[in-house]
Amino acid sequence: MPIITESLISTLKQEKKWENEIVGYIVGKIEKGKVSIVPKKIGKITDIFVLPEYRNKRIGEMLVFELMKWFRKRKIEYVEIGVHSKNKLALNFWKKFGFEEYMKIMRRKLEI
Repeated sequence: MPIITESLISTLKQEKKWENEIVGYIVGKIEKGKVSIVPKKIGKITDIFVLPEYRNKRIGEMLVFELMKWFRKRKIEYVEIGVHSKNKLALNFWKKFGFEEYMKIMRRKLEI
């Protein structure tokens, strides 16, 4: 299990448009890489959410850009996110930011 060395919760508030409401959030963390794997630290995006009535207003993009700045400031070269393989909307969203498929996780249901 990876060791979490730092974590971040970044919220977006825009006083003029949303009167101090929190309309979305993004959560990221920095994990130590496995001993045999380079890089030694990896940024992970663990969650992102925007209220439905505020979607398609580039809020998700702003959240991602802020978190990427946070990672860069900490000299993190690689960032990962887990996306369900059938969630085309999410896949396309992350591809806009340069994310690409890196690893596949396979699963099988067992009869119990």
